[in-house]
Amino acid sequence: MDPIAHLNPEQKAAATHLDGPCLVLAGPGTGKTATLVARVAWMIGPSQIPAHQILALTFARKAAAEIRERIAHQAKIPDSRRLNVGTFHATALLLLRLAPQAFPGLADRTLLEETEAAKIARQACQNLPCDDQDAPERISGFKDRLLSPQEARADARRRGGPDLVAEEAFARGYALYQQELDRRRAIDFGDLLMGVVSRLRDPAAQDLLDELREGWRYLLIDEYQDLNPAQHAMASLLAGPRDNLWAVGDDDQAIYGWRHADPNAILDFQRRHHNARILRLVRNYRSTPQVLAVADALIRRNAKRFQKTLQATRPDGAPVEILVAPTPEHEGRLVAERIAGLLGQGLRPRDIAVLARTAAFLAPVERALARRRIPVRTAGGGFWIQREVRHAIAAILARCGLPLPEDLEPAPTWILRRIEERQRGRDFQTVAQLALSLLEESPPKRLNEERKAAWRFHMQQLGEEIREASTPDSVLERMRAGRPRGGETEDAVALFTIHAAKGLEWPAVFLVACEEGALPHARTDDLPEERRLAYVAMTRARDRLILTRAEERLRKPQKPSRFLAEAAAGIPRCA
Repeated sequence: MDPIAHLNPEQKAAATHLDGPCLVLAGPGTGKTATLVARVAWMIGPSQIPAHQILALTFARKAAAEIRERIAHQAKIPDSRRLNVGTFHATALLLLRLAPQAFPGLADRTLLEETEAAKIARQACQNLPCDDQDAPERISGFKDRLLSPQEARADARRRGGPDLVAEEAFARGYALYQQELDRRRAIDFGDLLMGVVSRLRDPAAQDLLDELREGWRYLLIDEYQDLNPAQHAMASLLAGPRDNLWAVGDDDQAIYGWRHADPNAILDFQRRHHNARILRLVRNYRSTPQVLAVADALIRRNAKRFQKTLQATRPDGAPVEILVAPTPEHEGRLVAERIAGLLGQGLRPRDIAVLARTAAFLAPVERALARRRIPVRTAGGGFWIQREVRHAIAAILARCGLPLPEDLEPAPTWILRRIEERQRGRDFQTVAQLALSLLEESPPKRLNEERKAAWRFHMQQLGEEIREASTPDSVLERMRAGRPRGGETEDAVALFTIHAAKGLEWPAVFLVACEEGALPHARTDDLPEERRLAYVAMTRARDRLILTRAEERLRKPQKPSRFLAEAAAGIPRCA
């Protein structure tokens, strides 16, 4: 069977490019993975390139496993382990196993699990003037940019700005973290890429690098727009002068700037790779014309991008809707009501997603769905498992002299002290509302502004929940009933941040909190990336897309997101 027979003409052109650099711009729903898989099968089959000369890199282990199995099936390879398909980190580990003597200080150390590394990172920063909960991500970010602790501190000083104290603190915490790893003779996943890149850049390792380039003559990279500097460096080293780099990605879906992925890398591909071909996949097999029209009207507002317009292959569907609610609570109830209606029309819970820029904006929807007993699943935890929510409940119970259930840990002493003027024996509702009002007004100073906003919103949401539940037992019952389900196969509505929804799709998608300060987020100065985030959210929808906003949030009036007007421009049915 011809491995490319099922591809459209644009996909075939991309799959059959052989030598030299090539960038395939693959919009959402255009068959990116199918093209990558067919390309490798075509190279191994009709082009008779040995499988061991091909290296394909992606970001997630699950994606790598899926691609490997699909290639093996199409290329009729009985053992998929013969294929070099993996993540950047897995490939770095493979190099350590193949040539341990070439990587002193890496191959002889223990690789920490991410949870253990995160724990050490938080401990390293816990006595510094920064939010220790952000420490794992920040330290990982330094390594993504190939910065040592000294370079990270110098970079913070060079940048300056109002966050200089916290930035320097994270750099100091990074140094303490590395000292602890040295004491344990351990490394983390960031050290893998930093160490491999550093070693392969060393002239003393030229023979090893030449051997790798000769062994892996063809390099394929998935989701190219998401590469960070460490990954770019590794890819460039492996591609070498032959530069048989085939990269697939989409500049319009570059949403990981906070992880130091640089969209300019994909935009400057032809400058970085001499004589590179640029190919486009634009036939969209996922969404209705209505969804694509809204998404295209939005993303074309970004000036610096590859020009492309997705072409719908599906027939007309439902119009895109924009709903306005007076408050977040009303917004949550409105979304839950519409979801119940869709379920009544035959959709399953797993067919529906509710997306938001940050997880805190999903809390009102989660609570409203719980009241309707509609199951939900979350990426990263829901409202009832947030630490501040559970700590606040525990503190209120303690101040009322009520026993603490076994599944709820005691509140930190500082929270108890903060509400200590609320005497025991007082009415539960009175104590709760006064305590939550106080906590809402004074989030911990160590939190960054985004986490402070989430803290305030969660305190407000918990106050609404306690007011409705009335009694302590009812609150605890809601807490237990509202815990989200976790499995991907669970028949539950997905409550995801936009970042967590990347690469996924649903028949019906709600994008909530479409307000200035929420989307685009108040804490970012990168408006094009915020617009790309909204674009990614919209293009997750197959059949129905519903955009919602609240007129007031945190008891303050809210302006509609500029993205609503941009998306609706020129589309009468969305006006």
